Amino acid sequence: MADAARDLATTLLEKFADSGSGDVRAGTVTAASPLTVDIAGTAMQLPRLASYASPAVGDVVLVLTTSRAGWTVLGKVLAP
Repeated sequence: MADAARDLATTLLEKFADSGSGDVRAGTVTAASPLTVDIAGTAMQLPRLASYASPAVGDVVLVLTTSRAGWTVLGKVLAP
């Protein structure tokens, strides 16, 4: 299931890149409290949207970074 979620995350990343809406990356949750996400080998403690209410270790998530808001976890990518 993690592979399917990662594939979906890759597809979503490509769509965001085409839209010019900011830098979107995929990461994996390594700790839930405080929320820590590994992105390309770097672990970061990040804020999240309120709608991502129950982060869990192993979740594949999308992270948005902008010059104004910094890094924010958008939520979990669900496998189809």
